[in-house]
Amino acid sequence: MEIISDGIINEATRSNSITKNKKKIVWKIKTRSYFFISNETIFKLKVLCYYIFESIQKYIKRKREKIVYD
Repeated sequence: MEIISDGIINEATRSNSITKNKKKIVWKIKTRSYFFISNETIFKLKVLCYYIFESIQKYIKRKREKIVYD
């Protein structure tokens, strides 16, 4: 996180003050949004991603079987 924030701040200082302020505001919003994610929601997202991944894998297997049998 620190490396990314330093990169954004460094890019912002090179450009003019208006974009600098905008980029800093964007980064503040990003950090706030990360702060408010609790462990429970992270767990729910992981489970959701796992189910999506599994369903995609099953779909690919079915497609392969159809190709083989056709």
